[in-house]
Amino acid sequence: MTAEPTLVERLQTAAAVAIADVGPTLEPDLGRLQFVTIELELANGGEVVAGTVWTQRRAGVRRRG
Repeated sequence: MTAEPTLVERLQTAAAVAIADVGPTLEPDLGRLQFVTIELELANGGEVVAGTVWTQRRAGVRRRG
């Protein structure tokens, strides 16, 4: 009999899957990447039932003067 994964293990696995899903969009513009936010939705028992990833990049603003 194998032990059930802990909550931390389930969160780590779900986060890794979420990052892998957006991975190809992260690499090309790495210099402007500022934040990667991962939201994991949990069921009552701590099971991960959904996940969302947002990225935020720095905007290039040119100053006149």
